[in-house]
Amino acid sequence: MPTLTLKQVMFYSAGADESAFFHFINSIKAVRRVEGVGDSILLHVAPRPSQESLRDLIALFRRYDIAGMSQLASFLTDSNRRWFADPKQFWHRKVFGRFLRTKDSLSAPPDRQPGRLPYNSSKIAAKEAMISCSAESSNSRPLMRARAALRWSECPASRR
Repeated sequence: MPTLTLKQVMFYSAGADESAFFHFINSIKAVRRVEGVGDSILLHVAPRPSQESLRDLIALFRRYDIAGMSQLASFLTDSNRRWFADPKQFWHRKVFGRFLRTKDSLSAPPDRQPGRLPYNSSKIAAKEAMISCSAESSNSRPLMRARAALRWSECPASRR
């Protein structure tokens, strides 16, 4: 059974809002058990929550500004993909982060796909080389030298 961890939940009032929070949690059909551990509230949730329950969990995270909304990504299925992974929804970035999106699917970023290099990996390598080059260069203008070093082989430090 999946467990959602709600850390340091802030209630807007000690009585009424806290009571409304727990009443709302208990009204979500997918929530099987609630427990407190330290400064966290653990929600034990059904493995495949209904659309209504998943929307209620999204609302709970949003209403109480709870960090870790990405935990909800584990509930993505083929049956809820169209609405749940829709990039136009307000929760999309908080749930799925910066994953690549298509209208009907969600895929891992290029650097996490088998056999693929990270996006702009050549630019990343060039920047790393420039940083190393500027750090090791004895030139009085290391920044200018770093900008001129387009490839690692052009860096004087790499010729040692």
